[in-house]
Amino acid sequence: MVAHWLVSIASFFAPPPRIAATLTWVDAANPPATYNVYRGSGECLALPVMAQIKSRITEKEYSDTGVKVNRTYCYTVTATVEAIESNASDKITVFVPKQPTWFKKRDRRYKEIP
Repeated sequence: MVAHWLVSIASFFAPPPRIAATLTWVDAANPPATYNVYRGSGECLALPVMAQIKSRITEKEYSDTGVKVNRTYCYTVTATVEAIESNASDKITVFVPKQPTWFKKRDRRYKEIP
């Protein structure tokens, strides 16, 4: 049921500083579905053990705030319609980059953490 999905890292360092991987997906479910997000540690090619981190999401977006910098994660999403869970979407590998320090208010530039 889940056709494909995308991962955005744009919100990783949004003020106030927080680390989050924002997942966005598109589905082909009709009638409307709820969604389940699964995450594993490491690259998807290594076939990590996937654990459900969120269920019954009604929007087609989820921000995973349980990620850590300099780590790699594997994600997949399923859809549930009338108590039947779909096959998993394609898996995607996400690397969380090193977090910059908080920007200076007067010049709004980021600096790397040493």
